[in-house]
Amino acid sequence: MRNLVPLTDDQIEEAFDHADYIENVAFTRDTFDDFIAARKGYAEAGKVKSKTDKELVIDRVQPSKGDMRVTLHVIDFGEVRGALKY
Repeated sequence: MRNLVPLTDDQIEEAFDHADYIENVAFTRDTFDDFIAARKGYAEAGKVKSKTDKELVIDRVQPSKGDMRVTLHVIDFGEVRGALKY
């Protein structure tokens, strides 16, 4: 799916404040609403920190019990979204 984003790896990394390597970004067709709905099934749903047309940030999500709580940052690149946990 990476090939559907018309940006260089460096440009994608710059879009995320915390992306050190493009390999840390997961690409998906899931929508922002899909991410928001999925967090309801997490061990800890966290809190939506911000949501715009192009960006979603959810603080302190814990997908499974025992996992670290992380921030989930999702950017809309058009046909696909890039997601980064930090």
